[in-house]
Amino acid sequence: MDENQSNPGMFDLFHDSWNAFPSFVLIDHTMTVRAKPWTFESNSNTSSCDGSNGTIDGWSGGDTNDFLQQLVDECGELCEPGSGTMDITVQHMADWNMVGLPLGMEDTYYLSLFPDAIDNTLFSFGEGYSLETNLVEGTGYWLRFDEPATVAITGTAIQELSINLLMDWNLISGISDVVDISQINDPDGIIIPGTFYGFEDTYTQVSQLEPGRGYWVRTNNFGEIILFGIALSVQKPRTNFTNSIGLSIIVIFLYYLLIKFGQTLGYNDIINPFIYFIV
Repeated sequence: MDENQSNPGMFDLFHDSWNAFPSFVLIDHTMTVRAKPWTFESNSNTSSCDGSNGTIDGWSGGDTNDFLQQLVDECGELCEPGSGTMDITVQHMADWNMVGLPLGMEDTYYLSLFPDAIDNTLFSFGEGYSLETNLVEGTGYWLRFDEPATVAITGTAIQELSINLLMDWNLISGISDVVDISQINDPDGIIIPGTFYGFEDTYTQVSQLEPGRGYWVRTNNFGEIILFGIALSVQKPRTNFTNSIGLSIIVIFLYYLLIKFGQTLGYNDIINPFIYFIV
């Protein structure tokens, strides 16, 4: 479905079946959507499809499976997650900026991504500063510009990322989605609380990592952290909560049947008073 098509009746479909569409971005209440990052392989019916933003014409309503089947019929085979592309816009100010790679791509040369950057000003940080020419996922960099500008970057979505950190200060970057610092997976507890800093004219403590930006973070040891976006951090607990509710209902129902069965055998005296009051 491209960004010019929408259907007000589709809100319930996507809202109620969100787990079936983990890779779609919801743009507005009329449910205009853009694939992120699903794509469609071409077939004989691709006149209404445009690659990474696979389109579907004449949606007639129905359940989730009907919608997916119509996508496949009109646009071709639904590809695996991660095979599509998306755009991210990164703003930078004049002079020095802390930047990062927000998307997966083949050409990561810094002047290809930031053509208005000043030559030979891309620096990473390890044991000290190092002059670089290509950006790497998860690494933060200093980069200098003559003028403020906005850059559009196209690539495949980075939905989850493991980053190896040194002891003390590290210059890192995030993924293709906003990362809530409180949701970062830090299995060894190496992150020192309150040490995430961004830079806009001056250092500012942050609570989220935005795509395309670099950040300082301090650790008390070597180790690995795992980043994933806000959407994933919200979905996973929700799935576990739903499963727990379903299991609880089944257990209560079975207990109810057991009580009723006991009543038919004349064992009313041993019924729990609370259950007796309910039934």
